[in-house]
Amino acid sequence: MIRQTIDGVTALDLLETADALTDIQATAYFKELDTAYPNARFVMTVRDETSWLQSMSRHMNECERRRDPYINKMHQRVYRTERFDEAKLKEARAAHEAEVAEHFADRPGKLLVLPILSQAGDESWRQLCEFLGTARPDVPFPHLNQSAETQAPA
Repeated sequence: MIRQTIDGVTALDLLETADALTDIQATAYFKELDTAYPNARFVMTVRDETSWLQSMSRHMNECERRRDPYINKMHQRVYRTERFDEAKLKEARAAHEAEVAEHFADRPGKLLVLPILSQAGDESWRQLCEFLGTARPDVPFPHLNQSAETQAPA
């Protein structure tokens, strides 16, 4: 899976054949990815802090149980901790969101900040499709990994 390094960061073969990269790898290496793929656009999803912390607690506790060294390394890079620590997570989240905003501040059209869970799926589709210049898919806006506590009412 690892093909090469970019400024000391591994690049994934997947990027040679895929249209998108999601999750912690994109979070951890957004600057390097922006440099390596100058025509790429970035979407940063955001949600309210309470539901995010609940999700992170479940996620990090499960990861700790599995003891996956790769995920632990990614958690350390992004969140500055391998275990659920509310204070560190809040600080890391605020720092990351500020860093992303600053990185893309002078390049309109490169970053979409997309609030999830706080707006209707139709609005999320509208914003995302407008940003990407694509037609809206004829499916509900995806909410994979959405727990019962954070599911929007039907």
